[in-house]
Amino acid sequence: MMIVGVLFISGVVVFLFRFLLRQSKKPTGFVGRMMMRIWNRVYIPMTDWAINILPNSSYDRILDVGVGNGASSQLLKKRFPASLIYGIDLSEEAAAAADQLNTKGIHFSIQTIEQTSFQCGEFDLVSAFQTHFHWENLDQALLEIHRILTPAGLLLIACEYSKIQYFLKDIAKKERLEDYLNGLGFRLTDMRKGNNWVCYLIEKKTDNDRRINFSRLE
Repeated sequence: MMIVGVLFISGVVVFLFRFLLRQSKKPTGFVGRMMMRIWNRVYIPMTDWAINILPNSSYDRILDVGVGNGASSQLLKKRFPASLIYGIDLSEEAAAAADQLNTKGIHFSIQTIEQTSFQCGEFDLVSAFQTHFHWENLDQALLEIHRILTPAGLLLIACEYSKIQYFLKDIAKKERLEDYLNGLGFRLTDMRKGNNWVCYLIEKKTDNDRRINFSRLE
């Protein structure tokens, strides 16, 4: 009986873990809405910390990837009031919650970062907070970001470092990450850690030194 009880509890734990993992990728229903509220309290300080690392005082067009209920996009708008900001998320629940903010200069849509509807060179800055480790195809997502960034565009990624160690352990070390990004036409220009968070500032390579390794997608 004890073994049966242990197996039952283990099964419940595994089920809950997988359920919450799905919700973190694509929040739905009451649980999804509650999780997005929790994310605001936990991760908005991280988002604020990461935004302060950005080198420029203004960006014309910004894409915020994985917006949840739009709090990160609002924070970007507060920091860069003249910017036109687009936020995308896989979750209809998240996009609907973000739309309710009704903030002028921010537009939300349901899209996947692996294949967006945006034009080449459309954004000066792409941001992703506590989300990139959930992307279905990281290689393809980064190539899409490369396509929609301007030649001098920047990619800002921030998340809990524990998520990198769990989901992306192969590129957790700086040297491995640099090699990985190099193969996709990017250069890591800054990496910082603080309060169990990690932040990456990434730029597109110039035409002269850009050599994208498309074989990784075959």
